[in-house]
Amino acid sequence: MTTRHRTYCRLCEVGCGLVLDVAADGRTIEKVRPDHDHPVTAGFACNKGLLTGEIHHDPDRLDRPQRRVGDRFVEATWDEALDDIGTRVAALIADHGASVIAGYIGNPAAFNATAGPALALYLAMAGSTTLFTTGTQDCANKFAIGELLWGSAQRHLVPDVDHCDLLVLFGTNPRVSKGSFASMPDPVERLAAIEARGGRVVFVDPRRIEPTIGEVLQIVPDTDAYLLAALLCEIDRSRGFDADGAARVRSLDALRAFVGRFAPETVAPVVGIDAGTITALALSIGDAPGAALHLS
Repeated sequence: MTTRHRTYCRLCEVGCGLVLDVAADGRTIEKVRPDHDHPVTAGFACNKGLLTGEIHHDPDRLDRPQRRVGDRFVEATWDEALDDIGTRVAALIADHGASVIAGYIGNPAAFNATAGPALALYLAMAGSTTLFTTGTQDCANKFAIGELLWGSAQRHLVPDVDHCDLLVLFGTNPRVSKGSFASMPDPVERLAAIEARGGRVVFVDPRRIEPTIGEVLQIVPDTDAYLLAALLCEIDRSRGFDADGAARVRSLDALRAFVGRFAPETVAPVVGIDAGTITALALSIGDAPGAALHLS
């Protein structure tokens, strides 16, 4: 007898609601679909979560301990694996100190209710204080800015996609993923609605994505910061910073001096976008009644 279970995807912070049909054996996932009754994601989920069944039943999925023997791996029992690992870790700590042991947590374990606390407890018992996460490289800018501007790494600005006139998205494709910290049901329709009401959507990405929603500026990988500096430079010299906003910025003169070195004509060869396009985007941001920039 097939049973139906409501759950959620743990691959990113969005946590899309899912409904799974599970066979009578309790192990076979027969069907996965979005949960239309979920109060937040409202029946929308990206392909990663919808592939839960395929991932669960993938013949190459590793679901038992493997021990390296020479140049191959052989199956081991959990008791054998835990005893072996424990012995090796204890020897490493004895020889080199607890700091030699480090933890790493990322998707999907970062959104697992037990994995994070279990890892923290393990490191504490081992005496190590070294921990790496996906946040070491991914979204660290959001945590740093939240701490700098609002006193907490857990405070984040979310773009008001339902009311803005210009939305500039860096490194995100809503048809593939809902975007870090900007999760919303039906993101494609929400972005299309911006253009439908006369607004504009701009994707900044090395790949050409979503040509049916807005426009794409193809940028050289890892040069986003140069483009952002050029946008600030052009807004300052052509339109000027908002007086109220500038009053809340410390060392505004130092900021102007810094971004002043990154004029569009200087940055263009670096980012792979011509100076005229950069200038036009900066002026559009400065002139829009409501503009939002979001980095995924």
